[in-house]
Amino acid sequence: MTGGPAFRAPRAAAVAVGCYVVHGAWHCAHGRPEDLLWMCNVSALLVGVGLARGAPGPLSIGLSWLATGTPLWLADLLGGGELVPTTLLTHGVAFGLGLWGASRLPWPAGSAWRSLAAMAALQQLCRWVTPPRANINIAHRIHPGMDRYFHSYTGYWLACTVAFATAFGAVEALGRWRTSRRSLAGAGARVKA
Repeated sequence: MTGGPAFRAPRAAAVAVGCYVVHGAWHCAHGRPEDLLWMCNVSALLVGVGLARGAPGPLSIGLSWLATGTPLWLADLLGGGELVPTTLLTHGVAFGLGLWGASRLPWPAGSAWRSLAAMAALQQLCRWVTPPRANINIAHRIHPGMDRYFHSYTGYWLACTVAFATAFGAVEALGRWRTSRRSLAGAGARVKA
């Protein structure tokens, strides 16, 4: 398949959305439906939408969130966090599908600020609809263990926001660089023909 506006991957999109559904079913069956709103879980839906529509925007947001959230998830696991088996669907399968889709679509300019704005909106939604005990997307309080470095939620939230903005900027730079390399390679192939 070639990239560009004609690229659509409905089967891959269905798999990405299916990852969210299966993972969500596990959380619902275990009495934790609020966990469906973690950024990395919602990312599977964004990847699915991007693949289904051939839309770089949602795909880039989903990948930005996964590229940033997956290392945090791994760090949590290494620190003794719970391994939910179906989490591998979002952090592994959906992430891989997103990377595959990104190799066929151009990376959009402005994905970093869009990822940050979407994260802020999701975080606010979590403040409204999730229980504070769950602290989904650090919407309610300082993450356990980080309170030794931060004495107020505001300072913690600002530091996290700056860190995410920086990470999203790095992901955008990498995505745009990859897109420009593909464009140059395509132009070189056309010149030789």
